[in-house]
Amino acid sequence: MESWLLHLEETIRNAVYLCSMEAILAYEERQRKQTRAMVVPDIELVSKMMLAAEGFIDACLLARKFITL
Repeated sequence: MESWLLHLEETIRNAVYLCSMEAILAYEERQRKQTRAMVVPDIELVSKMMLAAEGFIDACLLARKFITL
């Protein structure tokens, strides 16, 4: 009786593993098919916000100067 239960437990474990692997593979396939957009960050805006957060009054002017360096 124990060997039958062990065999059943192993069969169930293998079935769950196979179903999990199929789900993971299907998810990876969907991820590969999706198109992704990449955006270049606005460095001037980022530097303007950082300078303004640090308390610089002329953050806009300084940000433009940093960009041109």
